[in-house]
Amino acid sequence: DPRVAGTVVYAIYALDDIGNQAAPALTAPLTVDRIPPQAVLSGPTGSLTPTQLGGDVPVAPGTHPVRVQFNEDVVAPVRLTVRTGEDPLGVPVPVRPEGTRIFAGEVTLGARAADTLIRFRVEGSDRAGNAVTDLGGASTWRLDVTPPGPVSDLAAVPRPGGLAALSWQP
Repeated sequence: DPRVAGTVVYAIYALDDIGNQAAPALTAPLTVDRIPPQAVLSGPTGSLTPTQLGGDVPVAPGTHPVRVQFNEDVVAPVRLTVRTGEDPLGVPVPVRPEGTRIFAGEVTLGARAADTLIRFRVEGSDRAGNAVTDLGGASTWRLDVTPPGPVSDLAAVPRPGGLAALSWQP
């Protein structure tokens, strides 16, 4: 029954022709798992989330490590896909298992227009066949190719031992 979740106990009884029921000959508990696994993506900022960073995770073009961590054991295959900009399909990111809950790989991001959004999607399921429905953590990155503004008001103050203290305004 697809509505059942949790632990169900099955019992086997013998009945005679007139309906007399014997004590159960066998009882067997069965746990029905209908809860999908949760997955969290970490990348160039570790496990910091966009909320902790104040928005999307900013990244530069280049190759970045990615890790997907699940809250329970999952079965292969686990698929990670990255979409850039408005790309509807995305590109597969090869991931390798590091146990039964962590999968790691690398994603290479080429130069694109400033502030291009990079979105990740994961596919996988637990041993009961429940599919991942959401990817938490740093699942949306923003390609940051805008250089900072020039330094202004640069000042150098001599210090003992041939050192200098530098200060400036961004």
